[in-house]
Amino acid sequence: MTHDDEILFDAFEEKLRMLMDAHGRLKAENLELRSRLHNVEGALQAEQQRYAELNSSYLSLKDGRVLEGINVEDVSSTRARLTRLVREVNRCIAMLNADTAFEIENE
Repeated sequence: MTHDDEILFDAFEEKLRMLMDAHGRLKAENLELRSRLHNVEGALQAEQQRYAELNSSYLSLKDGRVLEGINVEDVSSTRARLTRLVREVNRCIAMLNADTAFEIENE
């Protein structure tokens, strides 16, 4: 091997070491970022669930207040909510009747 080849080989080795070091650092950073992402996604999911629970509680409270007659500002929106509740009750009754009819037919 000539002197020029040795210089080129040494430069190549140095660049390869630098590249491997950079790869190791980036790999570690990638793992850390993935871990942080996983934690943030978990926190987001928990907050979304909390939001859904709070929204459900709010709607229940709102419907309860409408039924009590507290702070009724808009009669049409109150009627719409009551109509929605009545439809939901009727749907549940229909489902119960359908299940009962199915059970009777299968006996």
